[in-house]
Amino acid sequence: MITGDHKETALAIAKQLGITDQDNVCEGRELEKMSDYRITRDWWKRLMSFARTSPQNKLKLVESIAKKMGHSLVP
Repeated sequence: MITGDHKETALAIAKQLGITDQDNVCEGRELEKMSDYRITRDWWKRLMSFARTSPQNKLKLVESIAKKMGHSLVP
């Protein structure tokens, strides 16, 4: 789940949806500091909720995951 909501809101929604039963939520400011390598070394599989993300953060996540899976977002 990738949202612009506050961390507490994102965590409550993720728990209600059954996405997580832990308190693992990454905020956009943390994501900005991460390399593509760190995002894609299966880290994103363990942490499925992202809060306070900007459009740029969301794009970085999607691009990193797509790249890891062998896909390109640019034709």
